[in-house]
Amino acid sequence: MKMANPITKIKAIKDFVEDILLNYPQARDNDNYLCCVVWHKQVRASNQGDVTFENFLTMYSNSLLASSDSITRAARKLKETNPQFRGKHYEDRKQLEVQTRLTINKL
Repeated sequence: MKMANPITKIKAIKDFVEDILLNYPQARDNDNYLCCVVWHKQVRASNQGDVTFENFLTMYSNSLLASSDSITRAARKLKETNPQFRGKHYEDRKQLEVQTRLTINKL
């Protein structure tokens, strides 16, 4: 089985994530919420009917749904280049990122 290129996966989900960040402001500050909205929309579009949790797990493990890594990477890139997609806590997280990098090097 050939492994898909991560860049290809991010490009494929980017427009989808952009639409969600635009229309669901809560997703701008909450990656878990963002992933859930993406998966919900993907499941609804899958023609699977009522999807049980077990079906969701099967779909996810068979790469029929976007990975959380691809979703959050696409969101980070969009936020980096488009300030309108940044949440209320974007600057706070950036400051914490700097502090974390300085501290983690001392561990």
